[in-house]
Parts: sequence; C-alpha cells; structure tokens
Amino acid sequence: MTMMIRSKLLTTLGVRNTCWKNNLQRSFLRLYSEEVQGSPKNGVYERYQEKLKQKAKQEETPLEKLVQNARKSFAPKQAISESQELAEKSNKKPQVKKVKKFPELSDFIDVSKFQSLPASVIEKLWRARNLQENILSGCVEKQTYERMISRAKKYPIFVLPLPRENQGMETHLIQWGFPGNNTAHLIITTLLEYKLKNAYATPHTVLTHFSDLLESNGVALMRCQFEQDKTLSSSDVQLLLLAIQKFYNASPDSALGKERLSLLENFANGKDFDLYKVAGHMDMLE
Repeated sequence: MTMMIRSKLLTTLGVRNTCWKNNLQRSFLRLYSEEVQGSPKNGVYERYQEKLKQKAKQEETPLEKLVQNARKSFAPKQAISESQELAEKSNKKPQVKKVKKFPELSDFIDVSKFQSLPASVIEKLWRARNLQENILSGCVEKQTYERMISRAKKYPIFVLPLPRENQGMETHLIQWGFPGNNTAHLIITTLLEYKLKNAYATPHTVLTHFSDLLESNGVALMRCQFEQDKTLSSSDVQLLLLAIQKFYNASPDSALGKERLSLLENFANGKDFDLYKVAGHMDMLE
C-alpha cells in the first residue's frame, strides 16, 4: 500500500464493514497507519488499543496480521474509484490519426471525373494543374509505363552522369520505390551526397507516377518535384528524366536498346559496368 493510500486512510470516513463492529472498524481504518501506529501520544489510538487486542485474541490471530487483513479488505472508496478510472483509461485504445507517407492521385484531382475524359484532355488538365506550382508533369501511355515499371522493379537502382564544364562528370544515383498499388516513385540524389549520408541522403528530385487511370484511360500521370539551386538546373533535371526513359524503356529488339539493358543489368550485378558508356548514351540525339 503506497504512502498516498495510507495518507487517505487517515482522512477517509464511512468505509463499510460486514465482518466487524461498524464503529470499531471505521475508527481503526482511519487511524491505524504507519504514521500513527505505536504512537504513545495518540489518545484516540490508545482508546481502541484494548479492543483491538481483544478482537485479535478472540480470532486467535496476531494483531499485525489482523491489521494487514483489514487494510486489504477495506480500501478507501476514493482510492478504488481512482484505480478503476486508471484501469479504464489503460484499456482504451489511443486514437491514432492515419498519416499517408506518400501522396496519392486523389490528393490532387477528382479521379472519378477524370475517368470520363479522353487522354488528350487529361494531359492538358494535369499539366495546367501542376503548372500553378511550377512542377514538371506529363502523361505516359500504358505500354510505355508498364515496360518502364517492369524494368524498374528488376533494376531499382542505377547511376546517371551529368557533364560539368571543366569538372568532368557529376554522378547521380536513382532509386525506384513502390509505396502503393497505384503509385511508383523515383528519387534522385548525387552520388557524393549518398556517400556522405548513406540512407539519410537528401534527394534533389522526386518523380512520382500514378497509375489510377491506366486501365480506364490508358495513361499514367507523372509529377516531378525538384530543388533548383546553383548546381542543379531545370535543364539538368530534364536531361536526367530523358536518360531514365532511354534506359528503362529500351527496346531489346535493337542493338542500342540491348546495350542499355546490358548496362542496367551489369550495374545491378556489379560486373563490367562502364559509366562512360552511360554518359555516351545520354549524349545521343534520338
């Protein structure tokens, strides 16, 4: 029994008793605590001391045990009420707000209304919607999207170099992820940033694809957010996006496509990878 309960025993009145004389038991529960027990100057305690001893003798029970049993059997009502309240609170499940880690298409448009529109109108409305936020956007036809995503799942990590005047090449790491059934995202960061911070590297570009309209309208919607600074321009981002299309939509029926797919596979397997060959493909005009 805690000090708080013992303190309340000194001040709480009216505890029921069905086993002992009412007056004697109530007085005992109020007064018999560690703070007053054995206090020779407490006149009230001395008044009931003999009766307590008589009761212990009648029941052939040591006085200390009688006291312990009484404490367990007659807890103050207020203490019981507080314990029940705490128990009820602990049993209640906390209300947790659902937080979506990645955006969904429904966060940007009314998907049901777009489903009734032709693909050409969808693309115009989607571009206009994102132009307000100065965000690159577009539509990807179904066949192209499905081919790109199948390659992305097979080769989720790749590197792309950007030429820097008088500084050679700046390598960028790309990584695909699939947080939802209708969502695919791609993050891009510099290789230097990744080497310094590893999993805590901050991406400069996040490319998101939404496939909610893929079956109904034959297109996936693309949205690209990037942080433009002194070292990264919108032209740099567009060059990286174009390179992603070149490699992840490469056709296995052409020699050029086969070489690009081979570079994806070699990087994934860690063998015979040549970054300069990747740079050569990025400079090609097609």
